[in-house]
Amino acid sequence: MKKMWWIIVAALLVLLGALFVFKYTQSSQKQEVGACPFFNSISGVTFDDFARSSPYYVRYYASDNVTKYPAYTSMDGHKVTLTRIGHSEDYNFTMTSVNNKQVVSETKTVYSVDENSKKVKKYGVWQDFHIISFKNQSYALIYFCIPPNDGVHEVYRAIMSVSLDNDLAEPLAEDKDYNFTQGLYELPYKYREFYS
Repeated sequence: MKKMWWIIVAALLVLLGALFVFKYTQSSQKQEVGACPFFNSISGVTFDDFARSSPYYVRYYASDNVTKYPAYTSMDGHKVTLTRIGHSEDYNFTMTSVNNKQVVSETKTVYSVDENSKKVKKYGVWQDFHIISFKNQSYALIYFCIPPNDGVHEVYRAIMSVSLDNDLAEPLAEDKDYNFTQGLYELPYKYREFYS
């Protein structure tokens, strides 16, 4: 009877060990695919708050050079200040015009200024970014992620004045390959096409 008890205890310990290894492996894999620290700490609201609130809608955009970006009007060459969350440094990116549509510059590069030399240095390259737009209003929030140089992802935010075209409310094409960057902002499917 005592031997049977020890066998049961040993089996339970093995089971607990296997469960721990499984959980650790899962969490490691989530970090490896590059998931950014998410939006819950930004602006005092959670992403779910945006997603559940009519008339907001959510769109995803890929980082390839083929994807059509939304048409912002009167934004050609306009510089937008990006504030790194939790820091005071400011960064800029430029909207450029391609085929009469406003798109993000294909370089997708964010720059920072070296305070010692006052020279601009390359800081990081955009991998993917997220736009939350407010229908029939004149601004949008842009969140995007910079891949880590030191193991820590950088999350940025931009608030810009834009004119939103009506076709922004149309769903993403089911048959189009948007080439999402692996792991970045991979939310449940319903959040990719959320409409009021």
